[in-house]
Amino acid sequence: MGYRSTPQTSTGYSPSYLLFGRELCLPQDLAFGLPPGAASAVASQPEFVSALRRRLEDAHAQVREHLGNVHRYQAHIRDRNAKAVTFAAGDAVWLLVPAIPTGTTAKFSRLWHGPYLVEEKLSAVTYRIKLSEPTTRRLIVHVNRLKSCHHRPSRLQEVHEQDESDPPQPMASTLTPSYQPDATDAAARDEEDTARVFDSAPPVGVMERRTPRSRHPPQLFGSPVWHE
Repeated sequence: MGYRSTPQTSTGYSPSYLLFGRELCLPQDLAFGLPPGAASAVASQPEFVSALRRRLEDAHAQVREHLGNVHRYQAHIRDRNAKAVTFAAGDAVWLLVPAIPTGTTAKFSRLWHGPYLVEEKLSAVTYRIKLSEPTTRRLIVHVNRLKSCHHRPSRLQEVHEQDESDPPQPMASTLTPSYQPDATDAAARDEEDTARVFDSAPPVGVMERRTPRSRHPPQLFGSPVWHE
């Protein structure tokens, strides 16, 4: 009731007025009465129907004009930061498939499929794409569902393959061979303390044995009495 009796920004009227030609009767109208001039006496039923039809026609005409202005403003806001994207024949693109398979979630679903190849530009916003050979599946999709597929440059691919083929080399020490730690050197003292702690610690996976705990009978009731 609150939504249907509230005038909307896009239309300027409440939904109840556009449907029934009058506003809803709210509890506040019973408590405080209608505003002056809101109630008008109707002589006959044909006059009431004519007045209702005239109110609806006037309201609908104003709503159509108002909605046109609102649509143009919303389109301007939407296209303010939009950038035109075009693809040429032979470009590799990804295809957006927002449908999520049953039993999966959007977080773990692969929404971008492909890569596809642009076969032909049908209009300013539609393209015909196809999968890579040897398949011949072709689709006609909107440009909003496409984005460029950037392949890795050949020089980066060669470096990556070379790194995988070479075994990892140990990290060289940052200290020069001529460096001799001094007794007053803070770094040398820290290394000695760390080595001392690790040397005194038990080996990994071996728990330190605890001394057995001595147990005594409770002293609440005195010395225990044993019965045979």
